Amino acid sequence: MLKTLLSALLITFLVGCASIPQVTLLEGANNVRVGKMDALDSFQDIGPISVEDGEGCGGFGYQGTYDRAMTLLKNKAFKMGADYVQIFTVSEPYSATSSCFVNLYKISGTAYKKK
Repeated sequence: MLKTLLSALLITFLVGCASIPQVTLLEGANNVRVGKMDALDSFQDIGPISVEDGEGCGGFGYQGTYDRAMTLLKNKAFKMGADYVQIFTVSEPYSATSSCFVNLYKISGTAYKKK
């Protein structure tokens, strides 16, 4: 009985740790353009922008992806009123130590709005 209860709790814990939150593109966020090129002169800088997808270490959490991070970036830029994001850095999940694979996928840059 105790083994069954402990097994059920362990499975519940592991499933809970591995659940990946849903990320959907907001209506209008698909109009935000993203690139590495400098913004045109017809755009004004509205501030830095940074997002991350993923959580935890190895199997304790979930691994971030480029697509999910890009969706988060466009959503955040749209909420800021941006029309363009110039990407400066992209950091993929990586092995920090022999016992931990950092699951974060990060994108940062500058948000711009048409003048």
